[in-house]
Amino acid sequence: GGHLTCIDVFVPRVVADDYYMGSGSAWAMAEEHAAERRFGATYRERLKLEDVAWDWVDATGGIANRLADEAGLADVIVTSREADRMFDPNLPRVTENVAIANNQPVVAVPN
Repeated sequence: GGHLTCIDVFVPRVVADDYYMGSGSAWAMAEEHAAERRFGATYRERLKLEDVAWDWVDATGGIANRLADEAGLADVIVTSREADRMFDPNLPRVTENVAIANNQPVVAVPN
């Protein structure tokens, strides 16, 4: 049997705040983070039904860097090819960066 390590990376967006926006960008970031946690909870519930050992890592920052940090002794790294929302990171580029930086095989799958 294998072991699956899922890395859910929250990528904070850079938003220019000014006098008129007030704390709007902080609210928007909190909402995005909450949505990411709900998304993760849905996947964790699904994984509980599968016959595979797994663990979950919540992370914040650059996706490629966090994947490289967590890859360690992984036999294979699986990434997504598509983002769920507009303005998400360029996942094909992330996959490319992970493949170049790591000595493990990388598989990019559709959502």
